[in-house]
Amino acid sequence: MTLFPMETLQYDMWMLHDHPEFDLTTVHLIDRVQKHAPLNKDEVKYLRRLKVVEGKMPYIYVSAKVAESLDQKEQYIVNKGFEDEAYKKWIVNYLETYKKGKRQDFIKLLDNKLPDTMNEEQKVWKVKNLLHSLKRDGIITTDSPNRRLANWILVKDDNQ
Repeated sequence: MTLFPMETLQYDMWMLHDHPEFDLTTVHLIDRVQKHAPLNKDEVKYLRRLKVVEGKMPYIYVSAKVAESLDQKEQYIVNKGFEDEAYKKWIVNYLETYKKGKRQDFIKLLDNKLPDTMNEEQKVWKVKNLLHSLKRDGIITTDSPNRRLANWILVKDDNQ
């Protein structure tokens, strides 16, 4: 027989009350997601089928539906992050204000805006991908062919 702490049992009872469609095992798995306890692939697959978790392994978090019932809507937004377009606007606004910037400047700018579920390496790659996407779209470019010394700048508009 497995004994659970009283805090976990109270949480489980609350979730069962709000979501009678969940069995106790499902509620316990959701509780483990909330506590960032490790889950195996089958458990995550099961929770995804129920649409109660989102994110990439091992950085999964509860879905909007579950976050709302747990009154954790703000944490859901922090975990999920924003659409790429919002981050791109931050980068463009930075360049409109300061005229140029290095990738490290944009990492600092977006660090606390990117999802909490990302580690530092993922944040660096996210910023790198955002910059290259803006470059492909013709919005920004670099001011030098030397990658190490180059700054990112806005593409000059011919209408100005």
